[in-house]
Amino acid sequence: MSYEPHEQLVAPARNASELWRVCAGAPLIFFAYGLLAFAYFEALRALAGPMGDRLVISAIDGETPLDMGILLLSFATLTAALALVLQGLHQRRLRSLIGSTPTAVSDGLKTLGVLALLFALIAILPPYGLGDLEPVENLEFSTWLIWLPAGLILVFIQISAEELVFRGYLQSQLAARFNSPLIWIGVPSLIFGALHYDAQAGDNAAFIALWAVAFGVAAADLTARTGTLGAAFALHFANNVAALMITGVRDTLDGLALQVYPISIDDAAISHLLWIDGALIFVSWLAIRVVLRV
Repeated sequence: MSYEPHEQLVAPARNASELWRVCAGAPLIFFAYGLLAFAYFEALRALAGPMGDRLVISAIDGETPLDMGILLLSFATLTAALALVLQGLHQRRLRSLIGSTPTAVSDGLKTLGVLALLFALIAILPPYGLGDLEPVENLEFSTWLIWLPAGLILVFIQISAEELVFRGYLQSQLAARFNSPLIWIGVPSLIFGALHYDAQAGDNAAFIALWAVAFGVAAADLTARTGTLGAAFALHFANNVAALMITGVRDTLDGLALQVYPISIDDAAISHLLWIDGALIFVSWLAIRVVLRV
């Protein structure tokens, strides 16, 4: 494997690469995120007046398009928290986490193109039915279409915040200190997976966390091979648009989903869907590598 392009992201991290900085930086980012997110929801509560409490509580569940919009927009506070800690602790700017902007944009667009083709092929190839797992309508198409432009922007706000923190900040700062990919790919991916552990998923919680770890490894590998976050942005964006806006899981952040699987997040069938999604991530990773020639 060739990770030479990764140096483009690692080099800006070397000036302040002491281990204590990243060990302090990660908790500080999430602490600042908590404060900023609290301020965001409190401001929303105040602006909404008598409906404020109900609006904030329902937004956390993401049951309607408005709920999901409010929730996804809150991830902008994670990006803001990262920017503050990055500047204060490492004297870096957010742009240094992305790599060359033209290359990142080019990689991202090529990745979206190959993923769109891949998803289209999967949609038209057999098997054509999922039996009891066949998705059912969640939003009327006209309502979904109205929310589509805003939804795409909001999903990008959410995924870009996560990619900047995990594949941008943590990965590059650890790589500036350690040579082994087992550390600078493994540690951020394990943290990413742990944060996706959801006790409400019951026995499926561990499967969901492991799926997130595998996704993190794929995104981290693409970032190291390309030297930008473009491919990771696009892979994460395509995955979350599919999961949050195309086919979601009933009663689980399904407010923007056109259709949903007629099961809950703790249903045993979720584990089978995760195996399918895992295989799709692997195929997507291979397809992206082919189209980007990395």
